[in-house]
Amino acid sequence: MIDFIELKNRLQPRLEADLFVQSVETEGISLEGAVLEAATLLGLPVRRIEYEIVERGFAGLFGKGVKPWKIKAYARLAEIDKPDDSEEYDTTLEDAPELEVAKIDGQVFVQFRNGDVLLKVTPPIGKGKSVTEAEARGALERRRIMGYNDTQVRQVVKEAADTYIRVAAFQHNAANDSFARVEVSEDEMNAYVSVTPPGAGGGDISSESLKRLLHGNGVIYGIKEDFLVQFTDRPTYGTRVCVAEGKLAINGMDAYMDYFFEVGSSIAPLRENTMGAVNFKELNTVQNVMSGDKLARKMPPEKGKHGRTVTGKLLPATDGQDIPLPLGENVKVDKDGLTIVATENGKVVLGIGKISVEKVLTIDGSVGVRTGNIIFLGSVVVNGNVEEGYSVKATGNIEVTGLVEKAELDAEGDIIIKQGITGKPGVLVRAGQTIFAKFIENAVVKCGGSVIVSEGLLNSTVSARQRVVCQGKRAAIIGGKICAGEEIQSKVLGSASGNTETICEVGYDPELKENIALLTARQTKTQEDFDDLQRDISTLEKMKERRKELPEDKEAYLAELLERRVDLGAKISRLKDRVEKAKEQLTQVEKNGKVSVSAKCYPGTVIFIRDVRTAIRSEYKCVTFTALNGLIQIGKFVDENAKASERKSRK
Repeated sequence: MIDFIELKNRLQPRLEADLFVQSVETEGISLEGAVLEAATLLGLPVRRIEYEIVERGFAGLFGKGVKPWKIKAYARLAEIDKPDDSEEYDTTLEDAPELEVAKIDGQVFVQFRNGDVLLKVTPPIGKGKSVTEAEARGALERRRIMGYNDTQVRQVVKEAADTYIRVAAFQHNAANDSFARVEVSEDEMNAYVSVTPPGAGGGDISSESLKRLLHGNGVIYGIKEDFLVQFTDRPTYGTRVCVAEGKLAINGMDAYMDYFFEVGSSIAPLRENTMGAVNFKELNTVQNVMSGDKLARKMPPEKGKHGRTVTGKLLPATDGQDIPLPLGENVKVDKDGLTIVATENGKVVLGIGKISVEKVLTIDGSVGVRTGNIIFLGSVVVNGNVEEGYSVKATGNIEVTGLVEKAELDAEGDIIIKQGITGKPGVLVRAGQTIFAKFIENAVVKCGGSVIVSEGLLNSTVSARQRVVCQGKRAAIIGGKICAGEEIQSKVLGSASGNTETICEVGYDPELKENIALLTARQTKTQEDFDDLQRDISTLEKMKERRKELPEDKEAYLAELLERRVDLGAKISRLKDRVEKAKEQLTQVEKNGKVSVSAKCYPGTVIFIRDVRTAIRSEYKCVTFTALNGLIQIGKFVDENAKASERKSRK
């Protein structure tokens, strides 16, 4: 049988909870409006409210027959004392910075409320000191409380539960309670409280009371609940304190392009070499890209973040504006739909709001101090000269409308020089295919196709895998060394004075022959090093034979020489194999080369057709030199181009 005392003890927690349960009846033109009104009156977020529908509403037709919703709302019992975990104060262990363990002593607080003396003891943190019973009693006695429950005080100190517990009573005078006043800023973005101290017999204000007061004044958002607790533990009287802050709306950022190349300037940053010096010929004015390179990425627009005033009013934000992808020529969109990539090799440019890759680079003017050296993954057109000391390199063609001075040109395709190469030694021109020029003087010229000159080829070293042709009104090849795989053809060959030697070589691959010469030179140098090494080894071995042994340093040196001899021997063997293979290849690609002269061939000219050599000692007109059975044959000049045109016209 349960007696009255046991029944009271069982119901006590429920009775205490019921003291906090509040309910309100509200109505609104919609269910949401009625719930929001109830939340405002109860001073709680909507998610902490439970409600019962008293009477269902009706929106009406054409403005008639409108019926409001009526509800009875109350706070969820299990969450009455649960703090508001709004997004402003939401933190996780993952987001928290890694800090050292704090050292904070436990603390004791005393409050007067509704005739009860409440005591709270907080636990220490880290290696902080715990509150002692003496400190708790001292805190009570400073508030002039003597008749407290000593056992209860001891229990509060022991548990240190950070919760106010009743330990005594006092003669309460409600008229002298601490009083708080709420003030909301004009823009409703801040709420402040000013608290007066309690008088004789008056009670302290609690954080719950402050919160209810804020709700009663319409403040429902951005309340600093942790601060309220701290404020009621250590109140600051007579001071205006901010206890709630609204959140400003943040408009979303517009979409923008993140470029992976230099924009807004025609000159990329200068580069330093390993010694820290800057070569001002390398101005990097051309930003080369290869097919597949990423050029830019669109950063999508951001969503706006709505704000809210402390009174709960929504402050709408606008979303960022999107932009179209700036697609120009020779580019495409990658799989992610945001990244722009190149579809061709060339120069990346940003013009008229679009990203493009230009396969042809046009230099308006000369290549020189203004442009620096040019390196381009495509074709280059120079509307001017290539000045002394500068270079143009391209993976496509190179076209120069002016002169090429003492400079370097290198192209994988054709090279076209409309005004020719000036007479300054040191010019180097290389092309993967054909070279066209008005004239060439004092230059080194190499190409994988043919060299076509319309006026003159003077004192130059020319190498072409196919043909060297110098035909025009004043065309002549005078001086230098001319090599071609198939044919050398000129209007005039050699000098009328006979003082200038002109060497013509045909019937083999010039590049392959040059490679054989380089390999042979390396083989000879390596053999010389091997012979010198062998002499040093012989000297040390004879010394060891006489003395029976060598000093430690000489013994180590001998071992090192023996090891190097093995390496050099292997290197000589490899070079020998490479030379033999190259010579075999040269023999396989030998052609029936010829040297053709449409006007005059002067003495002083030397002609090589494969391994057959002849020196021209007399003047010849309209001749073609060929080789047959190890001898140079001299025949009549035949214009193959004219014959081809004649055959074509007959058809």
